[in-house]
Amino acid sequence: MNLQILRARLIEKKSQRAATMVEYGIMLALILLIAYMAFKELGTTVKSTATEAKSAFG
Repeated sequence: MNLQILRARLIEKKSQRAATMVEYGIMLALILLIAYMAFKELGTTVKSTATEAKSAFG
């Protein structure tokens, strides 16, 4: 009986670890997506500012 309880607990812990890994993967993907979008927007802003500065100086 104790062996069955131990097996059930081990299976439950493995399941919890897998769920945690999936959650971390999703969070990492979201962080990377947000960073990509921020850098892309920043690049566009810098490019337009540099173009305006270049035009101002002739």
